Amino acid sequence: LYMPMDFARSCNLGYAFINLVEASVVPRFRLAFSGYSSWRVRSSKICQVTWSDRDQGLKANMRRYRNSAVMHRSVPDEYK
Repeated sequence: LYMPMDFARSCNLGYAFINLVEASVVPRFRLAFSGYSSWRVRSSKICQVTWSDRDQGLKANMRRYRNSAVMHRSVPDEYK
């Protein structure tokens, strides 16, 4: 899971990347999360599941974000 954060407001930006290791779980995941809106905090956001066209797989995403500013030692671990 990679969930970009707004550090000033301590909240997420409204999207996340999830690396599903087994392709066979994708239909069940999509069914469970498409349209989800029962958040623990008040929000009008509705979950939309999409497929990434850019990077697929853990290794590709690790390469992409390894040198990201979010990985700097000054960024609290809970945001990494």
